[in-house]
Amino acid sequence: MRLTVSQQEAPRHGDMCTALSINHSGVMLSGGDDHAVWRWTAAGEPQSKIIEGESCVTLVSWLPGAGRKKGDARDAFLVAFANGQLHFVNAADGRVEKRIEAHQGAVTGLAWSPDGGTMATAGEDGMLKVWSQSGVQRSTLVTSTKSIHCLVWGADSPDYGGTCVLYTHGPDVAVKPLNPAVKKQLQWRAHNGTVLCASWSPMSNLIATGGEDGTYRVWDAYGRALFTSAASEYPVTSVRFSPDGEMFAVGSFMSLRICDKSGWTQCRESVPNAGSVMALNWTPDSTQVAMGTASGHLMLAQLVDRVFHWRNFRCSLADRNKLVVEDMTTKNTEVLEHRDTIIKVSIGFSHLIVATTTQCTVYAVERWSQPVQFDLRDVVVSIQQCERCFFIADCTLGIQVYSYEGRQTAVIKIGASIRPELLTNNLVSLSHDTCAIRDPADSKRIIFFDAINGRPIKDLQVAHHLDVLELALSQYGPQQDRKLAFVDRNRDLYLVAIHSRLPTQKLATMVSSAAWNDSTETLTAIADCRLVTWYYPSAVFVDRDLLVHTKHVRGDEDSGDDLGRNDHIIDFFGTRASVRRGSDGALLTFGVSPYPSLLFAALAKSDWVGAIRLCRFIRDNTLWGILAAVAVKQNELHTAEVAYAALEDVDKLRYMSRVREIPTSEGRQAELALFQRRVDEAESILLQAGYTYRAIDMHIGLHAWERAIKLAVERRAHIDTVLHARQKHLESIGRSTETLHAYRQAAQSAGKVDAAAVAEKVKQEHDKEKERGKPYVPPKGV
Repeated sequence: MRLTVSQQEAPRHGDMCTALSINHSGVMLSGGDDHAVWRWTAAGEPQSKIIEGESCVTLVSWLPGAGRKKGDARDAFLVAFANGQLHFVNAADGRVEKRIEAHQGAVTGLAWSPDGGTMATAGEDGMLKVWSQSGVQRSTLVTSTKSIHCLVWGADSPDYGGTCVLYTHGPDVAVKPLNPAVKKQLQWRAHNGTVLCASWSPMSNLIATGGEDGTYRVWDAYGRALFTSAASEYPVTSVRFSPDGEMFAVGSFMSLRICDKSGWTQCRESVPNAGSVMALNWTPDSTQVAMGTASGHLMLAQLVDRVFHWRNFRCSLADRNKLVVEDMTTKNTEVLEHRDTIIKVSIGFSHLIVATTTQCTVYAVERWSQPVQFDLRDVVVSIQQCERCFFIADCTLGIQVYSYEGRQTAVIKIGASIRPELLTNNLVSLSHDTCAIRDPADSKRIIFFDAINGRPIKDLQVAHHLDVLELALSQYGPQQDRKLAFVDRNRDLYLVAIHSRLPTQKLATMVSSAAWNDSTETLTAIADCRLVTWYYPSAVFVDRDLLVHTKHVRGDEDSGDDLGRNDHIIDFFGTRASVRRGSDGALLTFGVSPYPSLLFAALAKSDWVGAIRLCRFIRDNTLWGILAAVAVKQNELHTAEVAYAALEDVDKLRYMSRVREIPTSEGRQAELALFQRRVDEAESILLQAGYTYRAIDMHIGLHAWERAIKLAVERRAHIDTVLHARQKHLESIGRSTETLHAYRQAAQSAGKVDAAAVAEKVKQEHDKEKERGKPYVPPKGV
């Protein structure tokens, strides 16, 4: 990535330009120590001097929502001065509509809530005040003996009772809840000198700070350090996250740096004869950065040469509206020009998606000359692709699902008020049949929609005990086999089989990133600074002991493969996982074993003979573990026996052999369901097939005594069998008195139990099963 910087020859401000604001249309305001506020076009051309105040301008801000509609009454702005005043100004004619004596001394901080209904200010007097949108003071949130240097609005968090603000004083950063019922305040030492600037992204929920010590740092929302830059010769005078939360800009003496959200530098440009960069702001589409400098200039920097990869294709943004796509295998190059500025690019699944300010264009990599185009209604927040479709998310319509032919298949509505931070790729995941979203109203809940028609899937949701930070849907297999992996606030990784009633399973801890493979049910994650790959994570629902065989930890044998907690998995296609290193931005490629994909291909065709041959040829316990799990799941007993024998798991081998001897297919299915800890499913299979005795006997074997007697009473069968088994159990544990009321009541009704009669009834049940059942037949060729 690089920047192309443009500026006016002569500065419009007679002194330092210290304040910048950009509305939704891209129109800019700048204020400076010359007491003036200038208006600029979206192209960076000066329009007019709107006002000239009585003191130095410290901050300027459009009212929230300004620029969305032409002639909107909200096209007004707020100016803060060094004399402590706030002015509400009409942008059309420069008329000051209201003056407020906000602070004693300069106003140093000004922040708006996301909905625009609340404003917060901070000043040199050490006070932090909360105001209504019209300028009526609501409360004084902080009273300090130290001057507050900057103020930003924070992301919503249940730990802070909802909304909070971040402010800095001296070398410290503090997070203060606005909810008066929450008394706690988070504070930490951020820099070795005074903290001069800060920015908090609601999209990534990360905090960036810059200080007099010449460093910039990245923190999570709880004050934990994620990245610290090398100290430079000059102080960091400004930082600002982009609206999409993927980057932030850092201003210093005659330099501008663009950094990834994790902290590493994407590009750095010198700004000669500009002095320090005193103010920064981004255009709404996150493609340009505006700078206010100590020389009085307003400069505009365009981001170009952003690079995107997929398999053998390399796509680079050569100009604001031009993409260059290169096939690294054939060396063929395609130049794709667009009418408007390119905002978002996504490449994968043999398609390139390009979103500009007004249109979306879909290219197939086999035919670049025949793209599909359709119009957009709002700025695109995120794009995500899967095998058969993709979605585009914006704040007007929400999530819109399209086929690669450009046909809209579904619109997923997630609420009346859509905020962009709810539509990031971390919180929304798409497969060709399902869309998973973290509930906008409850960050601990995940809801699901049908990706084909956009309707909510009834009675299907995941409720967790902590906030969900990241989620991903599996891409392989039919809808009933769809899995969801999610990471919570403790950085624990969980797996959910969303279309079954199975309990959520924990896979790993200290997870920084996770991704599914595009063509197999393989999951990879960065856990405890290692790349961990689960070739068949669904084994945890079948036999958790198999999980260790189907998991590979890269780094156990290669000590040089340590990753960092700030590293992130970019994609996982085929047998390659791409990881972006958080320390320096290097793109690392890790290979995974190709043999599991061959095994999955054989299993997809029910080729059990071929699967066994492959496992015997490769001689890898990973393949045997996958084969055992799939065989048990699909009731293929002979293959399960072979796999467990190869794994030298004698107990489970004997169990599978015993299951094979059960005469009925329903009995075998129920026994395998019980093996997978699905007791209710096993009972349902037996009762539907009419095997009441086997269902009762199953609960007796599990010592589920209350369920056994309840089932016997409801079915009016084998009450004496249950009582006899219970009596023998009490004798074995040395207890003579019955403690369960249901058994005392049943014993009074049934009278004395005849052991010989019970044995005869059990024998008759076994004989009936043998008459009705069919013996197990292994697959042909095994």
